[in-house]
Amino acid sequence: MERLVAPLLADAAAAGAKGAYLSRQPELVARFVQLEYEERYARMARWQAAVGGIDFVDTYAAAFRRVEFLAAGGFEESLRIDSDQEFSFRLAAAGRRLVFTPAARVVHQGHAASLAAYARKKYAIGYWKAAVLRRHPTKALRDSHTPQLLKPQLALAPLPPLFLLPTLPFVVRALPRDLAVALAAPVLLWVRALALGLGLAVGFVRGARLPATPPGGAPLPLGSKPAP
Repeated sequence: MERLVAPLLADAAAAGAKGAYLSRQPELVARFVQLEYEERYARMARWQAAVGGIDFVDTYAAAFRRVEFLAAGGFEESLRIDSDQEFSFRLAAAGRRLVFTPAARVVHQGHAASLAAYARKKYAIGYWKAAVLRRHPTKALRDSHTPQLLKPQLALAPLPPLFLLPTLPFVVRALPRDLAVALAAPVLLWVRALALGLGLAVGFVRGARLPATPPGGAPLPLGSKPAP
């Protein structure tokens, strides 16, 4: 906790801080999930080094200034999943600084341990992410947390031979850390792309729509359109 709040104590301009997972789960899928997160942490570190902050804070290791949290209206309670993403995007769109502090690690024993559980989780994330993207459409292009290679993976998921190409960077990074995960990664990444893609598609077609006005009456980001 001390490491998590340290950026807020050191910088009065910081509105929130994000830590990181540490997992000791032995299951193959859980080890893969942890390496997924490590890939995202590396992206966030690069993003922060380039622009001085991030735009994505997960609630599993998060700290927000109370005044900023209340002023922004808090979480969007109509979201069952991804409310932390939506809140982070809202703060970032309002010009608030969010900080990644990778030294603030929380031990997590809840990574999906089976392929079925992993697929269900990714489907749910995709389904609710559709509602988030309706409110924050520019985040479909990029954010500080989501690997850019996920986009070609989603596009190529129906074409397994071609799908292998955008998985190679992950495989190469995983090889020195966990050989079994590296070998299984193409299949696991394919399942991820299928589940996320299906969830997004269903979410956009018949998923939840957020209220036109965010919590607290905060203005929508530039370029956003209220749900019909």
